[in-house]
Amino acid sequence: EKNDTLSNGNAIKMGVEVDRDGRPINYHLLKTVPGEVGYWGQNGLKEYSVIPADEILHLYIPQYPEQIRGMPWMHSALLRLHHLSGFEEAAVVAARVGASKMGFYTSPDGNPPPATGDAVDAKGRFIQDAEPGSFDVLPEGYKLETFDPQFPDAAIEPFIRSTLRGIAAAVGVAYHSLANDPANVNYSTARVALLEERDMWGAVQSWYVEAFCMPLFDAWKAAAVSAGQLPNEWLTQDRFESIRWQCKTWDWVDPLKDIQAEIEALNNGLTSRSRIAAKGGEDIEDILDELAAEQQMIAAKGLEFGEKAEKPEPPEPETDEKETDDERQLRAVA
Repeated sequence: EKNDTLSNGNAIKMGVEVDRDGRPINYHLLKTVPGEVGYWGQNGLKEYSVIPADEILHLYIPQYPEQIRGMPWMHSALLRLHHLSGFEEAAVVAARVGASKMGFYTSPDGNPPPATGDAVDAKGRFIQDAEPGSFDVLPEGYKLETFDPQFPDAAIEPFIRSTLRGIAAAVGVAYHSLANDPANVNYSTARVALLEERDMWGAVQSWYVEAFCMPLFDAWKAAAVSAGQLPNEWLTQDRFESIRWQCKTWDWVDPLKDIQAEIEALNNGLTSRSRIAAKGGEDIEDILDELAAEQQMIAAKGLEFGEKAEKPEPPEPETDEKETDDERQLRAVA
């Protein structure tokens, strides 16, 4: 909420101080969280800390040029969420009214005789509570008008489902995942929706790595070398420079087919073991180290795994006992 025009020509827009070209110069951050004790300063004003822009990583996906602050990713769904909350509250109230069915006593001419007895309140009104399995007799001059609201009705579920679909579309996720409603989704529909959702998350992961992880790593690396925590030669080593950021991945519902497809692609030179391991969220170096360590332990224990069984010798063909020596020699030559 901090907006101001400064004497040096800079302007503060929503806490971000920018120069005449719109470049962020400083960030004015509240010292305390709004709503906590001590939110107000000693003079009754909000207290801010001024942090240079080069010391802050301000992450957001811009929606238009020269944007200063980011928009919440849920902003396009907030109105629907607000309506859904109000509708659910009204539906609960209406359902409670519908469950508490009531009736009213009326008279044909509007002037019923005065009611007497225990069913009369302090103002002389005839009031009676209904009990299960009871049959009462109405006083003379009264008749009963029932109040029977038909709620909840069948329109509640379609409305909630439609609203949740709009919310899912607004945040870019699959409806059945957001609403936890796989009842009306078949395999093909779920696959298409999940693939689109995972593509979206993959793009967000790549953006996060480029916008936050890589700049933070570079700053940490320079600070660690300056503090003597890392040797200087690490700044020029190819292995240290060519780091890889491993993001979350997802398995499919049929991993056997995925593995067979990866083996086929590997055998035809269309991928590498490093790519396959990274796709599963693993590091190929860790896998190879584990395999080497396992082989050393297996050899140290004197064990063998995966040994191929020796093929048995083919049996000798049966011969006729009456076969002569010449016939045996001819058969052997043949």
